[in-house]
Amino acid sequence: MEEELARLREAALAEIAACGTEAELEAVRVRYLGRKGSLTEAVRGLGRVPPAERPALGALVNQAKEAVEAAVAVSLKRLAAPRRVFIFGIGSVPHLDTSIIDMLRPSIRAC
Repeated sequence: MEEELARLREAALAEIAACGTEAELEAVRVRYLGRKGSLTEAVRGLGRVPPAERPALGALVNQAKEAVEAAVAVSLKRLAAPRRVFIFGIGSVPHLDTSIIDMLRPSIRAC
């Protein structure tokens, strides 16, 4: 089981490092950490392990999960780095969060 955990951890970290978009990263996160993810299934599989081996294997599973969660967080920050947008007449400006600005709604004039 230790070899399987090491293989899962290395595969997850390699896939996370290869992600180029936030959607790809989310798919990899779900594949390993989701409800039916590989590492989640490993946690559930601890019940089939003899009681004497559970603490050591549980620690290995937790280390693998923490490493994958940390790698996902780092990659998410890398992928969500501030983008620059070119606006005609202004030039390159930091990306604006347009989810809070409705560009089609008429402005309200102060009287």
